[in-house]
Amino acid sequence: DSHFKIKKQSRVTDMGLDLKLGEECLANLPGDRVKTTIATTENPGQQVKIVSRMPTMNGMANVVDTKTLQREGNLLVLVQTLTIKNELSGKEHTTTRYFVPHEGALIPLAATAKGSVGKK
Repeated sequence: DSHFKIKKQSRVTDMGLDLKLGEECLANLPGDRVKTTIATTENPGQQVKIVSRMPTMNGMANVVDTKTLQREGNLLVLVQTLTIKNELSGKEHTTTRYFVPHEGALIPLAATAKGSVGKK
């Protein structure tokens, strides 16, 4: 299937991303800015590459987010490689993160998660 959803949860924001492989998605950002996103894959079911381009305070940002499933022994691991490049300055930074499958009961969201800060 060429259609997928990604749910992002963090201490700052919760958001969903709904993409179809090979189709450019446009999103309006505050301040009349437009973010473009396109997802592709070289290995369906194992890897997805999401390329986003958006204006920031420091110039145009190009973000490449690659998510790959790989087996480490008996464990299936999601490896995320995130590269952010400022097109004007040419500076870039790459971060690699590893996620393991969740087992057991889910715990409540942290008190710092969106919507719960300062609530009693």
